[in-house]
Amino acid sequence: MVAMQHKNDKAIYTIDSMKNILEKKFELLNTQDLAFVIKETNRKYQHTISQVTVWRKK
Repeated sequence: MVAMQHKNDKAIYTIDSMKNILEKKFELLNTQDLAFVIKETNRKYQHTISQVTVWRKK
């Protein structure tokens, strides 16, 4: 997990910001890393891992 911003020399992660915004009206059900591949050319592929979250409205 990579911090996108810094506040007072403290790392702020996207998931933490999402929780702060959404937790009033939504419940976090699951967080998972999801691997996927993007074909760039016939010989070049990009392997990436994204963090996926599942939310339910309260």
